[in-house]
Amino acid sequence: MKHQAVPQSQAPTPYFFGLTNSEDFWGQLAFVLDRGGADNTDSLAVKVAINGDMWAVPGLHPAFVAGRWTHVVASFKVVDAQTQTLTLYVNGAPVEGLSWEFVERPVTDFSKSTMVLFGQWRQKALEGATDEWMGDIDGDLDEVRLYNIALTAEEAKQLYDAEISVID
Repeated sequence: MKHQAVPQSQAPTPYFFGLTNSEDFWGQLAFVLDRGGADNTDSLAVKVAINGDMWAVPGLHPAFVAGRWTHVVASFKVVDAQTQTLTLYVNGAPVEGLSWEFVERPVTDFSKSTMVLFGQWRQKALEGATDEWMGDIDGDLDEVRLYNIALTAEEAKQLYDAEISVID
């Protein structure tokens, strides 16, 4: 992904990617950016929703640099009937503060997903929502892949290594 800084004064929250349906507001998996704080640094803030619950990376995260290509792998794993994990790998490495364990929550049911969305909130794309905070993507997304397994740290690194020559 590659996205410009999102200043605090800018209302839209850009939507990058989501697996969703027409029932759940956040869907089963959503990856969005958030406004970058008063200083409008070159870092981006990331939010990830799982099973309709939103988890925000605390504040701006230096792993996401505005205006630069960032290789991102989101690996979701069901551990048992009440535990699931989500780890984000950035540029081939797991990043501190970008890993969550969800305990005592219903396991995410990706079979409920009826659509894959890129660059626009479902509510805008399908329902005509005009909420100012629902921004469209103002950046680039390339080489999107979906797997039916949770990728390991080694596999995330291999994917990054295969693409590093084209990341500027």
